[in-house]
Amino acid sequence: MNRAAATGFTLIEILVVLLIVSIMSGVVIANLPSLTRSADFDAEVKRLQIVMELAREEALMQSSEFGFRLERQANGDYSGYSFVVYDDENQTWTAYDQRPLELHKLPEGIQLQLSVEGEGFRLNEEEDEGLPPVMLLSSGETTPFELTLFIGRDRTAKLSSDGYSRIERVDPDAE
Repeated sequence: MNRAAATGFTLIEILVVLLIVSIMSGVVIANLPSLTRSADFDAEVKRLQIVMELAREEALMQSSEFGFRLERQANGDYSGYSFVVYDDENQTWTAYDQRPLELHKLPEGIQLQLSVEGEGFRLNEEEDEGLPPVMLLSSGETTPFELTLFIGRDRTAKLSSDGYSRIERVDPDAE
């Protein structure tokens, strides 16, 4: 048989190709958790923006005052949020437990930081204890705020409102 006429791959060539494919697969699989964390983060930012707008619209439709507050973990980090509604009869803020405005815990690793305009001013600490930091009023106004979501130092997103317009996502890289 003529050697020049014989075509095909040697065993070594096939093993080299399999080795390269397995290394590339390992690299992709090793990076999957960071890809899913990034997708979870983007989904949470979008969810929070939509839910806050929904609460704002709900306050308008129900002619009720709504509030937004962060939920603290045992270690002191903020890892969730909830909405409250003002009960005129009892003059207290009560948890709003209807979906999707009920208490929401964020996925592992996602943290929150809230900055509210005029946050330092309090008339009486004891009276203001139950007051939510962000209020969504029946007039359509909100407390001006900036809410930052982050995963370590990898990803950051900000939601903000000037008090009169919609709650917007601010790109921190554009600042």
